[in-house]
Amino acid sequence: MLTPAQKKIRQNLEELRVNGLLLHDKKKAELPIKNNKRNYPLFSIFLLVTICSLLAIAVYCKQFDQSQESIINYLTHTQALSTESEKLLNDCLEQQARLKITEIEELSLKQEELMRKALDYAVPAGFSEHNHDFINLMEQRSSMINTFTAELKPFN
Repeated sequence: MLTPAQKKIRQNLEELRVNGLLLHDKKKAELPIKNNKRNYPLFSIFLLVTICSLLAIAVYCKQFDQSQESIINYLTHTQALSTESEKLLNDCLEQQARLKITEIEELSLKQEELMRKALDYAVPAGFSEHNHDFINLMEQRSSMINTFTAELKPFN
């Protein structure tokens, strides 16, 4: 047998259970039917973001490849000019006694032409100091050849 306090608790629990069931039934009735169309905008947004990301990566990779290609072309060009300039200077130094003034002047003109080519070539971003040093080197070689020309003029 239950005491009056236990009966009261049991009654309250039953009322709560009944109210809960009623309330639960009301919530079920009030809940809207799940709309499957809501997933389409989320999927389309995800798809759009993915496509934009892939496009951005592709553009970045293309620019990176082009910048690498321009750097390689620049370095190849400067190396060729430097090699040719060095060859002209070595020819001038090695054959100093045998060269005529006209031949040395031709070497000087070739050196100046190489320097003009170096000045006209497009410099990639980040290589301005390298280009400045390269131009200085070309100017020094040109001045050395011009010095030999000036020294040989009185003898010829």
